[in-house]
Amino acid sequence: MNHTRGKAKHWLLRDYKGARTWTAMIKGMRNRFVTKAKEEDLVASFFDCKQGAKSLDAYIEEFIRLGNTDDVSEQYKMILFKKGLKSTKLRELLHVREFDSLDDLLDGARGLNPKDNDSEAVKSSSTKTTKQSAS
Repeated sequence: MNHTRGKAKHWLLRDYKGARTWTAMIKGMRNRFVTKAKEEDLVASFFDCKQGAKSLDAYIEEFIRLGNTDDVSEQYKMILFKKGLKSTKLRELLHVREFDSLDDLLDGARGLNPKDNDSEAVKSSSTKTTKQSAS
């Protein structure tokens, strides 16, 4: 609560009548301060979230930040996460295994993540082999 300022702090300390749980307070703040247009933009950003050129860890951080809502089921979040992965190989590895929660899936993705640059590793090892052969 020390991090709230101005209107948000005033609202939280004087006007907020809901449960004093973190989830309830965040929902109350969103209802009070986030416009419908902004909410729609956030939801659209979440559904469009893809790994692209980002590292797996950066993708996971962005996915968690954008998906911080109770309005989307955990099962659907798991589907969206896998769909947004850049690596087909990692996506296939994750489809083979069953995960009980989004956290388990994210941990599994980190553990199963093939090297981001498998092709560079192959090039590097073939370059070393060529150099050793030339010596």
